[in-house]
Amino acid sequence: MWYKRWWIVNAIWIILFISCTVFVMIRKVDGSGAVQMLQNRLLSLLVLGIFLVIVFICQLIIYMLLKHNNK
Repeated sequence: MWYKRWWIVNAIWIILFISCTVFVMIRKVDGSGAVQMLQNRLLSLLVLGIFLVIVFICQLIIYMLLKHNNK
């Protein structure tokens, strides 16, 4: 049962990441009013990617703990 919930949570994370990536790439001006150049967009994607890696590591740890406890 936990396995299905874990995949649903991961699917939600993927959808959230994709929507944030699309938002970063199509916006012309950020929240501070600065015009978004390619370098700014790439930096924003780098920050988003680092966050994704942190979430991925946490999800992997949770998966291993749940798998270990289920045996």
